[in-house]
Amino acid sequence: MIPRPLMRHPLPQWLIRLVAGALMLVALVGSLSPGLGPSNAYGIDKMVHVLGYAVLAFSLGEVRGIRWPLALTLAITMGGLTEGLQTAVPERSGSWADFFAGGLGAILGLAGRAALSHARTQARNVAETKGVLPAGGAPDPVPHDSGMQP
Repeated sequence: MIPRPLMRHPLPQWLIRLVAGALMLVALVGSLSPGLGPSNAYGIDKMVHVLGYAVLAFSLGEVRGIRWPLALTLAITMGGLTEGLQTAVPERSGSWADFFAGGLGAILGLAGRAALSHARTQARNVAETKGVLPAGGAPDPVPHDSGMQP
């Protein structure tokens, strides 16, 4: 049987929008707070940018109505804006390296989202082929092979 989380989106849209908005707010506040930046040791700063913008772009891509070009544009614009604004914050400085690390993270986040979307589509197609899902429809309330009586 195909796992249910792969057959349809497991989270409601309001929650996805809330998470995407919260991530944008956290990135903005964290980027513009004096003395709050990650350490530069061992490239941790760049890893934080890659990971943070990957998660941000992934969550933006999950919002219904936002296609990947817009999600990528929003994440990269957010990165550019925060790097630019950091020049006015004491103890902070914007850098092109951070901007490019954030852009790389956004691309990787959307690539991960595309892979998950592909897996969901494949799972749905397999489920329809095996009769677990009606063609083009939602899963049955009671799976066919569950042994439960309707």
